[in-house]
Amino acid sequence: KTKKKATYTIRFKQKVVAHAEKNDNNREAARFYNIDKSQVRRWKVSMKKIIANVNKNRKRIPGAG
Repeated sequence: KTKKKATYTIRFKQKVVAHAEKNDNNREAARFYNIDKSQVRRWKVSMKKIIANVNKNRKRIPGAG
């Protein structure tokens, strides 16, 4: 049986990125929120798109693939 892909709200992504930037440590933020550190890195890169998104409860960014 395949595992369902996890989805995260934009608010959650913002919290994770804020935590990583506050502590200047992606790995620590990933451990705290129980996600992969590479995901934190990707979210930090795409934060401008995330912030620009009007509907904060959306699960994904339009056109994000």
